Amino acid sequence: QVWEEYYRVFEEVYPDERKRPEYLIVMGNHDYYYVDEFGSPQDRREKFNAVFHKQATNEHKVVKGYHFINITFRDESCVYDQRDLDWLDAEIGKATADAPGQPVFVLGHPHAADTVYGSTTGWGVSSLNSVFRKYEEVVYFSGHSHYPLDDERSIWQGEYTAIGTSSLNYLEMEPGKDQGMHPDGSGDSATNAQALYMEVYDDRAEIERMDIVHNRKVKDENWVLQLPLTKDTFTYTADR
Repeated sequence: QVWEEYYRVFEEVYPDERKRPEYLIVMGNHDYYYVDEFGSPQDRREKFNAVFHKQATNEHKVVKGYHFINITFRDESCVYDQRDLDWLDAEIGKATADAPGQPVFVLGHPHAADTVYGSTTGWGVSSLNSVFRKYEEVVYFSGHSHYPLDDERSIWQGEYTAIGTSSLNYLEMEPGKDQGMHPDGSGDSATNAQALYMEVYDDRAEIERMDIVHNRKVKDENWVLQLPLTKDTFTYTADR
């Protein structure tokens, strides 16, 4: 499976376990496909956790003083169970209490509805907003839409910060474009794959948009989050 192959490469690149970077991995809707062949959603989660040596599907880690939280839904529907939303709310609350003014980085698969590019065309879920809107310190990274990072709407700041991650597999655009949903072969992961690279400093977080296939930036200008992260410092708003 892809899971095993990914972790095999991870171990190959970082053979010394003591020097491996921390990582948080969330499940996407595709990870739950073919349940008749590979078992129930619960079986899939247990297998996922075993392959990646995770203690739990949802995790909260502190890396160099910064809080990182990931949240996963329980089946391919992309609908979050209220138990997981309650857990997320409590963990963000702990993070903000522990490190006031610092960003809290949250990772999930679907976009929060009505935020970044792709979140209004069927790839966003509204339940996340009920939690995130309480915390202006939240920086939420999500994919699901596969929409490209070339579009500046892939970063959004309103009651909190949301950022689209695009995709390593294939790129997609919203319906109705003259070039179609997969223009110029963008549906081919061999020619199109994007990702984000972030560096966090005392006064800012800088995010590069990377073209993985061609080993270059998608755009020269980085996204910059001014710290401490408050609504007063938001620049990627609807008024930009």
